Amino acid sequence: MASVQIKPSTIGIAALATLVAGGLIGARFFKTKRVSTAERMTEALLNTETLKSGLTALPDHSEKLLASCADYFVNMCRNAAEGVGMSNGQSDPQGHTRLHSHKFTGAVASLITESIAPEQVLSYNVLIPGVGEVSGTRNVGGIRISGIFPVYPTPETAQVQLEGGYTAQLESALDVTDALLTGKARIQGSVMFRDNFGNVGRLNVASDESITGTITRDSRIVGRFEGNLSNRLRFTPYQIEG
Repeated sequence: MASVQIKPSTIGIAALATLVAGGLIGARFFKTKRVSTAERMTEALLNTETLKSGLTALPDHSEKLLASCADYFVNMCRNAAEGVGMSNGQSDPQGHTRLHSHKFTGAVASLITESIAPEQVLSYNVLIPGVGEVSGTRNVGGIRISGIFPVYPTPETAQVQLEGGYTAQLESALDVTDALLTGKARIQGSVMFRDNFGNVGRLNVASDESITGTITRDSRIVGRFEGNLSNRLRFTPYQIEG
């Protein structure tokens, strides 16, 4: 008697994939240390060394300082992303304030949870002795599906005020991919920024966290971004003539 081969149905494959994914997510859910979004973000805000080193670019190379502001902001977003989604611990109650300080730089970061529903709204401030101040607001929206991945929109605005009369504004449209499905939280989207020295920039973060972007001044490109968030952002300034 001839053997009969039974081909797996599409429904069967989908069901199996769902079970495997569910088991993987479940395992990660119980193994992952659950830390709140607010706690992750407060800690991430204290990585201010980039801003301090960037101040040496003033006054002649202000585009480098704006690039340092972008570097600080994007890496803060990446480090804070691990607390977004199902891997997030219990949210702080509305009106709760977190306060952290850095024992070496003396920087102090405070973050208040202004809302937890329908969106989580986090407002923050960072005081950096001898460097300046950063303040901003982040919204964490509800879950949506992009392809097969759960993502959360995290639009944010920030203001940077540094020594030497320097100010910069940054605005992001970034999404966070939940870490429980991918094994690691990822961010993607865009960041726009400008300063009071006439520099204007934009960064694009791809789904693999590769980065491209430019800074312009007087309609001329004065530098480019490249790299990947896993090995830091790189900015290459151009020689400015005349």
